[in-house]
Amino acid sequence: MAMNLLGTRVVRGQDWEWGNQDGGEGFVGTVAQVGKDKKSPATAQLVYVQWDCGRKHDYRAGKQGKHDLRVFCLTNGGE
Repeated sequence: MAMNLLGTRVVRGQDWEWGNQDGGEGFVGTVAQVGKDKKSPATAQLVYVQWDCGRKHDYRAGKQGKHDLRVFCLTNGGE
């Protein structure tokens, strides 16, 4: 996933293994934060998603070669 993901709409990706944490198949969320600790390369490969169902969790974006999410819609101001 790209560096500037804040506001990007996402859905389950190819490596999803988190049950219905997202509210269920087809539910959409918004990337709210990228990385947890800028000093740690491991957490730089995590993104935090605010799901439309109200939950917020972190997911792998390249960590251990896994991608839990895929882009549903980019929100880049219409560019």
